[in-house]
Amino acid sequence: MDRRRDGDQPGTAECQHAQHLLLRAAAPGPDADHARRAQRWPSRGRRGTRVDEGRAQAGGPPIWIGGASEAAMRRVGRSATGWLGLEFLPDEVADQLWSLARQAAQEAGRDPDALKKAIRINLEPGTSVDSLADKLKRLAESGADEAFVDAFALFPSLDQMLDFASQVIARTGRL
Repeated sequence: MDRRRDGDQPGTAECQHAQHLLLRAAAPGPDADHARRAQRWPSRGRRGTRVDEGRAQAGGPPIWIGGASEAAMRRVGRSATGWLGLEFLPDEVADQLWSLARQAAQEAGRDPDALKKAIRINLEPGTSVDSLADKLKRLAESGADEAFVDAFALFPSLDQMLDFASQVIARTGRL
């Protein structure tokens, strides 16, 4: 059975179905108090894979979906807390993708204004505190609610990474 929706790329039906169940189980929605159900798929092992639809916390955990395709943005609108965007996308492309997510939220009966936007920033070697602080300020001004800064590969120690982060926070404050 093919469970692809809205132009999703081909994949196994089991993976597509598991993704749907996990998003449905985690995302807040009108079925938040549904009875716990589990499904099992066969696998090469003896026990198979079990996915439980129940929520571990009221409203479910925040779910961020990344991607730059129409299908990804429809998933954001239907099921996610928000979109984890990419900093290198041209503004026009990011705006078009964001409008798709908002439209999908509206069509799913969700409040489009409740969607959040976060941008992933991959730091390049030599990135200065000032350049990152300026980038974060520009992103905040452009409507990003949050930023995810990946800096682990740049610093040989956790202390150096935390020192860099504290300097950026001191420069930007709470945006």
